[in-house]
Amino acid sequence: MVSRLLLSRRYSTPLAALLPLFLMACQGAAPAIDKPTTLVRVQTVAIVDYAPDIVINGEVLARNEVPLSFQSSGQLIAVQVDTGDHVEAGAVLARLEPKVQQANVSAAQAGVLAAKAAVGQANADFTRQNALFDQGLVTRSLFEQAQTTVQTAAAALDVANAQLATAQEALRQTILTASVAGIITERNLSAGEIAQAGQPVFTLAADGPRDAVFNVQEAVFLAQPPGEHGVIESVDNPTVTATGTIRSVSPVLDAKTGTVQVTVSIADPTGDLPLGSAVIATVKARAFPAVILPWSALWSDAGKPAVWTVDPADSSVALTPVGIGAYVTGSVIIASGLEPGKVVVVDGAKLLHPGQIVSTTAEASK
Repeated sequence: MVSRLLLSRRYSTPLAALLPLFLMACQGAAPAIDKPTTLVRVQTVAIVDYAPDIVINGEVLARNEVPLSFQSSGQLIAVQVDTGDHVEAGAVLARLEPKVQQANVSAAQAGVLAAKAAVGQANADFTRQNALFDQGLVTRSLFEQAQTTVQTAAAALDVANAQLATAQEALRQTILTASVAGIITERNLSAGEIAQAGQPVFTLAADGPRDAVFNVQEAVFLAQPPGEHGVIESVDNPTVTATGTIRSVSPVLDAKTGTVQVTVSIADPTGDLPLGSAVIATVKARAFPAVILPWSALWSDAGKPAVWTVDPADSSVALTPVGIGAYVTGSVIIASGLEPGKVVVVDGAKLLHPGQIVSTTAEASK
């Protein structure tokens, strides 16, 4: 009797605790366990015309650059300007040693004096012969000879005058002057050096229109050709801007750099964009249809770009391969792989796996 009582007391509490479970089992009921779903942010795909900004670096140059050189050879005895100087038209830039040219001028002047004396002597002789011929005291041949001497002396004087003009011009050419007003952008020789005829001593950037010259990768023109207009911005001072229009595109590709030279005309250039200053041009490329998604939407499927899409029927997710059109700040441009109306996960994709059920919160399409 005592033993039965002890056993009854020992197992009464555990059995009581198991009684509810026993009753539930008898009734065929089981405890319900809710499986949590992953909350993600999604965006509905919409096709838009996307025109990306193309940013290129360049330099401000003069529309017209003039090489300045001497027309004769000689030693430079003076260089009166330097790179960066602004000069007016006719300003003296440099001088050659003029001793030879001055000697030639002196000789030519002497030749003119001699020719003038010969003309005077010939005219006097012709006057005398003409008077004697009228009196019948000399023959016609002597008269005609005097007449020919006058003509020959006059021709010799013309030659002497031409030689003097040539010598004087050669002397003037020992002084190099600016053909137009502008800025000296390059100096190639210094005082004491020998300047050859036609060798550029200076390069002069003429006052007037200014261009910005850019070396642009060929791929830009093949994939997304730029429009005709853009904004030019100073690298040193971003607040200084100007409107630019593409004036010319070089038909020749630089084989070393793979770039094409693009010249952009600057509208109303100011002193805030001086020659040689570095500038940035922003131009719009030609638009193409695309989908714009945040960077966070991009995923990788076996090393290829993909995004997670949500099946509206059962809220499951799957990886969808996509083609990338461009990468921009904060966004990725999808060129192919997504149809309008598709729902794409743009945030919360880190813990997803194919077939997973998600709950969504929408983000407006871009």
